[in-house]
Amino acid sequence: MSQSPRAGRRTALALSLLVALGLTACGTSSERDLDKEREPEKREKAVDRGRYEKVIKNPRPTPQEVIDVSGAPDGAVQGEDGSVLLSFHPGAPDDDEGPAVYAWRLYSPESKRVADHAEKSNAETGIPGTFHSCAGGFLFAPSQLGGKYFFLDTSGKKHPVTKRDTPRNTRPGDVLAGEATTDGVGATYAYRPSTRTVAPVPLANNRVNGLTVDSRRGTAWAHDQGEGSTPHRIVTSAAGGRSHPLPAKYSVIDLAARGGTFVAYTDRGVEFPKDPVLHLTRDGVRWWTVRGTSDMPMKDFPLHAEVDVLSDGRVLVTDAERKRSWLSDTDGDEFTRLRTPVGFVRTSAQGRVLYGVADSFHGSYKPVRGEGLWRSDDGGRHWTRFRDGRY
Repeated sequence: MSQSPRAGRRTALALSLLVALGLTACGTSSERDLDKEREPEKREKAVDRGRYEKVIKNPRPTPQEVIDVSGAPDGAVQGEDGSVLLSFHPGAPDDDEGPAVYAWRLYSPESKRVADHAEKSNAETGIPGTFHSCAGGFLFAPSQLGGKYFFLDTSGKKHPVTKRDTPRNTRPGDVLAGEATTDGVGATYAYRPSTRTVAPVPLANNRVNGLTVDSRRGTAWAHDQGEGSTPHRIVTSAAGGRSHPLPAKYSVIDLAARGGTFVAYTDRGVEFPKDPVLHLTRDGVRWWTVRGTSDMPMKDFPLHAEVDVLSDGRVLVTDAERKRSWLSDTDGDEFTRLRTPVGFVRTSAQGRVLYGVADSFHGSYKPVRGEGLWRSDDGGRHWTRFRDGRY
């Protein structure tokens, strides 16, 4: 996923993954099956608000306590070997400055618990950090300056990560390590698995408002806001790539890149959307734009829609507020709305796999229908629901 201002496999492989990950098959039309199974799985927080509040105020919560009251993860990251890492960050729905707790849990490709962790957090400062998939495991990138990076291997062991101050160009295998900020001041880093180091990305400067790294190609992409009469533009470190100017008064809302494909979601709105446009390229030289299709009415989009790219070049566009997403064809021209068993507030691409999180868009003590993590290996035609005790 990109760092921005605001984280189909073949049938035989898909079937093996369903068994390995402990997922229960559920097609997009399996509403009756969902109705049958969801009642026994209501989280205790739905019937005991006091217990929920006790957990988020606990200075030493256990991972299971945090997961129980969360219901649905905030993030899901798939490792190169098929491991899955989930993170949780529940806080009081009616208090954005109050107590919160944070936890993560790592599962093996066979859906066995490998490691987990929980700690006290704070709703005002937000989630402590985010995990990123990389060679051999996962990078934890702190959200605050001064926070500690670490590498978590697939056995659940933590390893230290060295932070360097000298900028360096990205190369294949590097992953975006997030933008750590304190009082509005921050820097954007990339992580290099071979040396377990993070360093600033050269494209990041005081004019850049959003940056992403194409890990497979090793190229960085950024939104340069320009200076004076210089227009906003998209710049890249790709060899032979040229900057792409944006129309006057347009800004990048979200951006993503993978395997040579880059997409930016732009708008000229400040508080409300005015004219959303997708800018796409596969080589940094030839560009095309999408202002919507018959199946994807972008004029109805919110200001902060999100974009992602699958490993085969298809583009994912998500309107989290209305719980809907669209997936393009491999040419990136035609978009088809994803059919999902329930509404997803978060949808992401992990290679050629889609993950969706069913949860309430605004904080709530009550669970929502189909709450939890879902997965699709075939471009959204069929979805499966992750199971771990209460799921």
